[in-house]
Amino acid sequence: MATTVKEIGSWQSKGTLGQGGFGTVTLWQQKETKDEVALKQCRVNLDAKNKKRWAMEIDIMKRLKHPHIVQAKDVPSELQLGQGELPLLGMEYCKKGDLRKVLCRPENCCGLRQEQVLDVAKHICDGVEYLHSKRIIHRDLKPENIVIQENENGQLVYKLTDLGYAKDLDQGSVASTFVGTLQYLAPELFASQKYNQTVDYWTLGTVLFECITGSRPFLPHMPPVKWHGTVKQKTDEEICAYINEEGAPIFTEFLLTPNHLVELYRKGFEMVLRNMLRFEPDHRGGGLDPETKRPQCFVFLDGMLAVHVVNVLYMNTDTLYSYGIRNNDAMSVIQKQLEKDTGVAPSQQDILLPTGQSVDPQKPAVQYTQGENQPGFTMFMFRKGNVPETLPPKPKPDRVNMIIQEPKTLLSYNDRKKCWGQAVYFCNQQAKEASRLLEGARASMLCTMRLNHQLTDLHKDMMSQMHKLEAKQDMFRSSLEFDIDSYAVQSPTGITSEKMFRSWKNAEREIVEDFDSLKRVYSLNGHVNITQTKIVELQKSPLSRQKQVEGLVEVEVAAQKLYRELQQSKGGEAGCTFQDSSKMQNLIIKSINYRTKQTKELYGHLQKLVYCKVESERLVPQIATSVNEMRNLERRMISHQQQRQKDIWTLLKHAVSRVHNTVSPPVSAANNIHYSRQSSSASVTSSGSGSGSGSATDLLSLGNKPLQDSLTLVNQSSVTRNKFDDVVESIKAEQEELLQATETKKWEFLNS
Repeated sequence: MATTVKEIGSWQSKGTLGQGGFGTVTLWQQKETKDEVALKQCRVNLDAKNKKRWAMEIDIMKRLKHPHIVQAKDVPSELQLGQGELPLLGMEYCKKGDLRKVLCRPENCCGLRQEQVLDVAKHICDGVEYLHSKRIIHRDLKPENIVIQENENGQLVYKLTDLGYAKDLDQGSVASTFVGTLQYLAPELFASQKYNQTVDYWTLGTVLFECITGSRPFLPHMPPVKWHGTVKQKTDEEICAYINEEGAPIFTEFLLTPNHLVELYRKGFEMVLRNMLRFEPDHRGGGLDPETKRPQCFVFLDGMLAVHVVNVLYMNTDTLYSYGIRNNDAMSVIQKQLEKDTGVAPSQQDILLPTGQSVDPQKPAVQYTQGENQPGFTMFMFRKGNVPETLPPKPKPDRVNMIIQEPKTLLSYNDRKKCWGQAVYFCNQQAKEASRLLEGARASMLCTMRLNHQLTDLHKDMMSQMHKLEAKQDMFRSSLEFDIDSYAVQSPTGITSEKMFRSWKNAEREIVEDFDSLKRVYSLNGHVNITQTKIVELQKSPLSRQKQVEGLVEVEVAAQKLYRELQQSKGGEAGCTFQDSSKMQNLIIKSINYRTKQTKELYGHLQKLVYCKVESERLVPQIATSVNEMRNLERRMISHQQQRQKDIWTLLKHAVSRVHNTVSPPVSAANNIHYSRQSSSASVTSSGSGSGSGSATDLLSLGNKPLQDSLTLVNQSSVTRNKFDDVVESIKAEQEELLQATETKKWEFLNS
């Protein structure tokens, strides 16, 4: 099947995906179902040995099934070749291209982003370990043979492909054929020595190093003839070699900088690479783990990638700290680490989530990592009540400083690529760090808004309580003054109680004093209004809504464009000449100026935010205390009012009792009077029968005066009783009317 054919039956060619040592890969699509298949067609001029290797690749691919190995697919019957021709290899189509294209992007000139590095490491190591479990060596691991697929969740999946050089160890545990791409070959392949699966550890380590730093680890520009002898000088712990300014090779145990890894992962990958990049094959991989029987390099890598990571940006210095945590570690453990690294005591640490919520020191820290393996999730720490006016400048990469200081220095293509690569990285970091600070400022703004919402509710409750309390206090004092005046009017001739009267006056004094102390509420009201006005102004600030710094992203894009032009010039005449870095210097200076301006504005904004937050935190408990005091005062007023009503009814009870006692003498006295009257009558009758009518008249005249006085007294008492009853009823009516008016008009809240 010629690759120029555009259509066969119901299948349509969508173009060439790539070309390799054995042949060409073409994409085909079914017209109706839109199913896609990548077909690899072998070159017709292969010799017998390579034809056998081609058949082996097809056989191996069909036997493998793993999420990180490109899946073999059946070749549609319409696209099958005729008899005598080498068979086609059908594979799944990975739409996102290969890793080499990703690494060649200008933004990745100093390595992939941390999240990408972790995914590549996990996926490709899983794929390699799977091949080894099937006793297959890949032998040609390189970025071009790692393709990228997007799954149904939109996540990128990295897969191994192109097993044309794969070796089935069932044909012999040790191979000796010289295969693979030169720049990624293990040392034993350079020396044409026998090898085993550890050659994949070397090439895997080389690929990982390149993903992290943007360049291969060992002298990538040295001629192959000299390369093997030079690299052989390295120790087992050294993972990188480069040429210094004097032209001498320098070996190091550490990853090249700059790169995008935080310290936690940087140290972890250095450990992994020290196992993978050992010169001697027998030492490579770190041996087998005694428990799992897996290579130590894979066991360590899995352990590192499984660690939950907490990232905390200390906003006072713009420093990112990353900590690995165990499932049962509380946030207080992280706070102690932060105290060690920043010098800020846990009590002074204000740690916020991007949503503005404060973390709970007692909760497991893993709850704040957004699930497993989310290394990009960042929290923000402020020193309570303290934000600097601006930030000191951070150190710049060495080659960036050289461009700034010596922009006219003429550099070769390779030197320019190194310098400009660091310049692109620097501009990217400027934009990234500025965006991260803006995110921290938004978290602070959201936290302040949460406090402001709480403050608003408490403030509204406080003022509502205060207005109600004023009305209740006015009614209480009016009612009390009426009762005191009424008491004073009747006290000269009525019933009195000095103890009761003093309690009324004491209640009045207590309520007035407590109410006067609560007038501080109006001062709090003023402070709240001022603070909330400032918060509203801060909400309107563009810095509260901005996600990136104006100008910095544009400078980053311009720097990437300049670097891309440099890449494209390599094959042309410009690649052979020396050029200066004036254009790149202009972009670097622009980036620095934009960042300096943004930092000054942002930290001025943060200082205002912190002030409002501190003020809100100060006002909230004061308002809550005032509201509680007002409610307590309200309850005491009700209690005093109820007690006074009881006192008044007790007075009425005593008054009525006294009136009844005055009008109706005791029963014993009435009997005495009755009996006294009977004796007098008997005496009169007896005297009259014995002495004559004159004696009766005298007695009657003697008895007329007391009887008349008694009758007059009874009449007067009856009138007095009626009048008092009227007064009592009047007082009762007035008290009931007052109580009813109090309850229905001013004291309606008592029913709520």
